[in-house]
Amino acid sequence: SLTKPEHFDAMAGREVDVKLYAPLDGEKEFCAVLEGLENGHVVLQYKGNVIKLPRNQFSSIRLAVQF
Repeated sequence: SLTKPEHFDAMAGREVDVKLYAPLDGEKEFCAVLEGLENGHVVLQYKGNVIKLPRNQFSSIRLAVQF
């Protein structure tokens, strides 16, 4: 799990598995590319768009497992 600000900076550009407390575009779980952390907001590339969500909206953010 990515929990500390330095985790977000170190893993920028990597795919992450995201779980939200409330749905975004009808989905609570999805895969996105982590851009980083900005003013307490997690910045992601999702469905071709850059989105910023407050950290407290995430139940978990983990590096995606690539096979």
